[in-house]
Amino acid sequence: MDSTRRLGKYRVEREVLDEQRLEEVTQRTAHSDTQPSLTERLKDSFRCTVPKLKRKVMSILPVLYWLPKYSILEYGMPDLISGISVGIMHLPQGTFTVLSIMVGSVTERLAPDSAFLITNGTNVTAELNIIARDSYRVQVAAATTLLGGLIQVVLGVVKFGFVGTYLSEPLVRAYTTAAAAHAVVAQLKHIFGVSPRRFSGPFSLLYTLKDVCMLLPDTHLPTLLVSAVSMVFLIAAKELNSFLSPKLPVPIPVELITIVAGTFISAYTHLNRNYTISVVGEIPNGLSYPSVPDASIFGEVIGDAFALAMVGYAISFSLGKTFALKHGYNVDSNQELVALGLSNAVGGFFQCFSVCSSMSRSLIQETTGGKTQAVLAAIVFVNLKGMFKQYSDIVTLWKRSKIDLSGLDISKMIIYKKRQEAKQKRRERRAERRARRHAKKERAAQQPSGAVSVEEEAGRWRDTCVDGIATDEEEQDWNERENGTVFVVPVTPRTPDEPCRWEYLKGGEPDCQSLGWDGDTTTLGSSSEDTLSQDLERVSLGSLGKWSWDIHSIVIDLSTANFIDIVAIKTMKNIFQDFSEIDVDIYMAGCQPSVVEQLELGDFFSESVTKRHLFASVHDAVLYCLNHRGATSFSRYEPSVDTYSSTKL
Repeated sequence: MDSTRRLGKYRVEREVLDEQRLEEVTQRTAHSDTQPSLTERLKDSFRCTVPKLKRKVMSILPVLYWLPKYSILEYGMPDLISGISVGIMHLPQGTFTVLSIMVGSVTERLAPDSAFLITNGTNVTAELNIIARDSYRVQVAAATTLLGGLIQVVLGVVKFGFVGTYLSEPLVRAYTTAAAAHAVVAQLKHIFGVSPRRFSGPFSLLYTLKDVCMLLPDTHLPTLLVSAVSMVFLIAAKELNSFLSPKLPVPIPVELITIVAGTFISAYTHLNRNYTISVVGEIPNGLSYPSVPDASIFGEVIGDAFALAMVGYAISFSLGKTFALKHGYNVDSNQELVALGLSNAVGGFFQCFSVCSSMSRSLIQETTGGKTQAVLAAIVFVNLKGMFKQYSDIVTLWKRSKIDLSGLDISKMIIYKKRQEAKQKRRERRAERRARRHAKKERAAQQPSGAVSVEEEAGRWRDTCVDGIATDEEEQDWNERENGTVFVVPVTPRTPDEPCRWEYLKGGEPDCQSLGWDGDTTTLGSSSEDTLSQDLERVSLGSLGKWSWDIHSIVIDLSTANFIDIVAIKTMKNIFQDFSEIDVDIYMAGCQPSVVEQLELGDFFSESVTKRHLFASVHDAVLYCLNHRGATSFSRYEPSVDTYSSTKL
């Protein structure tokens, strides 16, 4: 934008409008005439069409959607290496630390050692029946897993996953960063070769750390040496991997190499026998025969099962959002609940442990690798390096937004539930700002050619305003929709010689008709509930090819917003950046001083995005857009428009 642009003046001349005259001028219709009745909405909700059924099936079984598009050449080798690495690591390492502690506390409470003592009447001694104790503890764990899985499935079916909407990025990053501390403390006993006591409840992390420190004089030096050598090798190999990654088709699986080498060395040098270094030992092959857990235990573990279901979901969804932010995809919270629930419910019949996402294994899967005891601990330590870098978020959030740092957003859940369905309207150009109304209710309203105004009706411009919520209109066939636009992306790489299939960015219509190279304008109804998908945050709009819509400017009205958090600032920066790639200017209007200050603290402004992209009102912004980029036509109800000076009605 030219910093030396000439700022013109404008004057608005029109008659005084009362409500009656406003309805006459705008030909506004009643709200009931533009909205379907309750009966029609109920009929539509129970109506089953082929597109609706297809979307519902694909939402429950997403594998039916992505598997036909799976590229073996592109994803086959990385997935093979990651699968082998994660599988090898998971067998000896076990489940996520938090769930392990929770299930362990349940089994120890219901199956304590004291309940399995065998008294010898001859010498009055008691022996522990280890086989009976372990067998009953397996039954307790299986019953807890099965019941927790059923709870998760039920919650997923009733759409309880909406609570995931309130897991903002600062909260998720704080959760995973704190979990990294738990994971590291859990590995200390393997690194130093000590056996601290098991603690549960509040401050268990501090108690465990204290116990480990007290046992440091008893450190097993051979184990410490193996851990140190493994960590040095991993750090050096990963740095080399980062340096060579642009030249390698697949990252070097350094973790897998480490665990295989460690296993061979341990086996042929007999580390366990000669130096008493603990090893994983024998691992049973295959699954046990399916059996129904003891139903009499359900009543005693239902509370623990519900806690496990919630914690497992929170961990999985938090990690999912973390990697989604990094790689640019969305996570369906209800789908996560159902998937976890089915895994636990089915696994309960095979005496499996309660499952959830594991941070260390997820990191390994992303970077490709594997693990085992002292060597395993070293691998987990090194791969948590990125998570520990998130501790710098504390300093960043302290400078930019202390509210996000304190996590007070969660305490406002009820308020945000009402604002979650924040409506964005296409605002039509009229001389008086207060005379603007929704396009459906004012048939006379027109938008200026080339410029689009978007109004945000929530009190706080937050990331949920961009996420959007699927509406009933999305169940209609897209060919029936009018007014508005939706972004489409190619399913297969495009070539100038052949057309390709396009689909919605949300994946709502996988069977869209073929479009040509330039593409036709695919439209959606511009109701107040249509919102841009959050996918726009990470998908480069430049990849869509030629911009076929005659829109050169978009004005976002933030006059009703009194606060903007750092997640929304990131979203806005992505919107500015993405639309600049397709030569579409983004402007904001009506920003309150507090919002401008928060934009400054959030490092929103740069050389390409300055305060000249902010205007005092929508009218100022629209006039500048028309002056700066031009317009092919003006609204029919405006007798004259002078973009340099005045507007007359």
